[in-house]
Order: sequence, then structure tokens, then C-alpha cells
Amino acid sequence: MADQANNPKANSDQKVGADVFSQKELQKLLAENLKISRETREMVMEIKRWIFWNKVWTAVKFLIIVIPLIISLIYLPALINKFIKPYIDVINLNQGESGATVLDQVKSLINSPAQQNLKNNAGH
Repeated sequence: MADQANNPKANSDQKVGADVFSQKELQKLLAENLKISRETREMVMEIKRWIFWNKVWTAVKFLIIVIPLIISLIYLPALINKFIKPYIDVINLNQGESGATVLDQVKSLINSPAQQNLKNNAGH
């Protein structure tokens, strides 16, 4: 034993044996690490694909909601006025009938200040 401790060649043989073992172990660990890295990369690629399609569908859903709203803001006022105008006319007539008849409304228009000014200007 004392010879091995003092013998540099014996120490170097032990180191070489330990280095070979550690290199084999390192290669095994590297291979395992490579396998795990590939699996991780595949998972990351799947997640990236899912995120991409999630963004696309979010944009599509947003456009499905926003485009009809914009179109309705452009076209609906004219359509609403077209369909509501007859009802507004009926409501206006009904409001006039509560206090006066249609004939009274016509008389009030004839006797309005604007009509009086027209008559006065025509007479001069």
C-alpha cells in the first residue's frame, strides 16, 4: 500500500480508470440529455403551434363580432329610419288629434305668423 501511495505510476493508472469510467458515464448522460432535449423541443413546437392557432382564432372571433357591428353602424340608421318613418307619422297625427283635429291643425298652419307675413307682403 505504501508502494502505491508513493508510486506515481499507480496513481496515474487509477486516474485513467476513473477518467474512462467518468467519460462513459458522461456519454451516457449526454445521450440521455439529448433524448430529453428532443422531447422538450417537440413539446415546445406543439405549444408554439397551439399558441399560433389560438391567436388566429382569437382574431377571427374578434372580426366576427366587430365587422357586423361596423356594418350595422353604417347601414342600420338608414334602414331604421325607412321602417320607422310611417310609425312616426302616425304618432305625430295621433298627438295632434288629442288636442285638435286635422282640420284644426291645417287652420293653425294657415294662421301661422309666417303665413300672415306672406299675406301682408302680398297685399302691399
